[in-house]
Amino acid sequence: MELAVIGREDLTVHIEWNQGEIISWTPGKFDEDDRWIVLNSELAAWQRAADGVEEGGKRVMAGELTFVKGPMTAAIENAGALNNFLRSGGRVPTEWAV
Repeated sequence: MELAVIGREDLTVHIEWNQGEIISWTPGKFDEDDRWIVLNSELAAWQRAADGVEEGGKRVMAGELTFVKGPMTAAIENAGALNNFLRSGGRVPTEWAV
């Protein structure tokens, strides 16, 4: 999965998971064909989701988090997992992004 910040390619991250467990959370490393889901948003929206201020699923429904690739139904059906992934962003070291 790719989480991209509009206008900030340097902040794009790729998340790899297996059965709901995050295996890697890194700057972009996967080829286009290997990315099942791609979400774009403004930095402030990602920060609110990572801080748990706003649920990611609600931001998808409001159009603030935009699906560029992948089934929107996956986000709706797995809203809890999506929120957990996004909240994980608030706990991942990001010194590389400064």
